[in-house]
Amino acid sequence: MSGPANGLWSYVEHFLTWLDEASHAPGGEVTIKFLVELSLGGLGVLSFEVGRHIKHNWRKIVVNVKQHLSGWKLVLLWIDVDNTTAQRIANRLRKNLPYVHVQLLNAPHEILLYPLTPSVVEAVALISTDVTKLSSDDRIREEIERNLEHYILKGGGLVAGHDLIYRRTRNTRLIRAFGIEKVKFDSNRTTPVRYEKTAIGANHPLSRRLPDTFSLDDGEVLLITWKNDAQVQVLFQEAGITGPQRGLVATREYEGGRLVWMNSADHGEELAKSIATPSDQYIDLLAASIQWVTQLKQLAPGAPLIGAHRGASAYGGENTLRAFQVAIDLEADFIECDIRRTQDGVLVLHHDAAVGENTANSLIIADKPFVELQSRATALKRPLATLEELLILAKGHIQLDLELKVTGYEEEIAAMLKQHEWPPDRFVVTSFLESALIRFKECYREAKCGLLIGESKWKLLKDWYPEARLRRTGADFVAAADRLVRFGFARRLSRKHYPVWIWTVNDTLRMSKLLRTPGVEGVISDFVYVAKQEQSKARRL
Repeated sequence: MSGPANGLWSYVEHFLTWLDEASHAPGGEVTIKFLVELSLGGLGVLSFEVGRHIKHNWRKIVVNVKQHLSGWKLVLLWIDVDNTTAQRIANRLRKNLPYVHVQLLNAPHEILLYPLTPSVVEAVALISTDVTKLSSDDRIREEIERNLEHYILKGGGLVAGHDLIYRRTRNTRLIRAFGIEKVKFDSNRTTPVRYEKTAIGANHPLSRRLPDTFSLDDGEVLLITWKNDAQVQVLFQEAGITGPQRGLVATREYEGGRLVWMNSADHGEELAKSIATPSDQYIDLLAASIQWVTQLKQLAPGAPLIGAHRGASAYGGENTLRAFQVAIDLEADFIECDIRRTQDGVLVLHHDAAVGENTANSLIIADKPFVELQSRATALKRPLATLEELLILAKGHIQLDLELKVTGYEEEIAAMLKQHEWPPDRFVVTSFLESALIRFKECYREAKCGLLIGESKWKLLKDWYPEARLRRTGADFVAAADRLVRFGFARRLSRKHYPVWIWTVNDTLRMSKLLRTPGVEGVISDFVYVAKQEQSKARRL
């Protein structure tokens, strides 16, 4: 939205927020109760119950209207700590998860105000640091559990912290959903608990971007016995301890839903430092857990990634096998290259439509056979590379970003990728041409495709709002020119679940900023070595 529409929505949102806060404040219920008592002639108990239901239903209407108008995808977060600490954790998560709107709840029963469907609520995170019940009223607690169970069965995601599954919380439905047979208290800890990645965790998407070992001040550890048929995967164990009962992070896929339990951040005599501060390691673990259960369409774990523009073109001729090999040696995350087809059907990697130094002596690739084109390119000391050569060279070493320069050969490229057994999570296809993306999606539905924008300054306004084109082409992400990524462009698109890749960034300061920008998943550069250094700095933050 922009202009008047944006302003109108802003006023509506502020008004709804005010109503929500007014009804949620202690005086809100008193006022409603008083009005109902007047209307019912002072029937005390009945008026209080009616007032409570009016307040609940009014807040539910407000929440639903706000969600419908905003289009937000929600992560509901409740933590049984003080408001300041909870808000601090929520703010840190918002920076780590720009794809969703993290909604901090004041109490677990507020879950009942939201439409618990995966299309609206992408995850629920209930971080219980103490033996805190979901509600002191057993009827409400059972209603919360029942709704959460149905939500998981519909494909929802749930992240639980520490004591949520402890027997004294009486969350029997959740204990069953997590596949737990028995829970036992271990002991208080005076030293931080050392987390160590298991063999399963080394290859699991949740833990892939987390360090192999790290420490958290947890206060205590629970011993868990999992049901034999629950198929629980323990991703982190306590270092030096064997056996699944000492699992510190465990996941389960249950009836279409996903669950994560974190044996972290206990509240003993005082709140564990890992959550009170909170520590970077705890935030990273919580964000990774939420990201996995939400099944977000992030293109690659460990983003933002560094792409080698036309290979490592600053260190070798662009789109040549030498440039591609240097990109692999410099440990770029992916190679970006351009595909064209010769007159005799060879798929070659070349940016321009012609081979040659000037217009008069150049050879149009589409009009000449490969042998003639290769002869000219070799004379210019920039021999042509073919797509097949790149697929053989790069397989098992690096990911690929294949740009389609023209239409008409989408089916051939898809067939070649399948022939060389390139899995769809190891490459993406991009193009400025909407028809090329649509056609490639028809040929290879599992592949990820990105819409390229920003080629012309005259189309700046059109490119600034590419959402309609993204929906039309079925694109999974947008690859934007650097000049477009200003004024919240990446954050706006990421909230609509469109990650942003940026081309071509060669300025060091600009790289540094973009690699820390929420929503940016890839930065393409000629200078891979410099970009990788900036990437390392950004990931340490």
